[in-house]
Amino acid sequence: MGKRLEKLESKLQGWMERANRGNHLLGFCALISFCGTISAAFPVTAVVIMGVLLAGRRWVTLSIACSLGSAIAGAIIVGVAHMLGYDEIHHLFPHLISP
Repeated sequence: MGKRLEKLESKLQGWMERANRGNHLLGFCALISFCGTISAAFPVTAVVIMGVLLAGRRWVTLSIACSLGSAIAGAIIVGVAHMLGYDEIHHLFPHLISP
């Protein structure tokens, strides 16, 4: 898992550097934070840290954009869980709540 996560973070850094050159970093960070939260594929803190390191002067707006993207994804997850119900989620993902 460690090598795949390192590879994902290096790709993410390249995409974010490209977005920063085109002045699309804010929207890209929000989108990646949304996707990272909805899929749980990678830690969203990596997006925030790389974004702040790439554009230090805009750290407040980047943090707010990442938080907003992640919060919207979290709200969608809660809404889906509420609609499906606990039994259906436990049936689809039996190891989700296990210790």
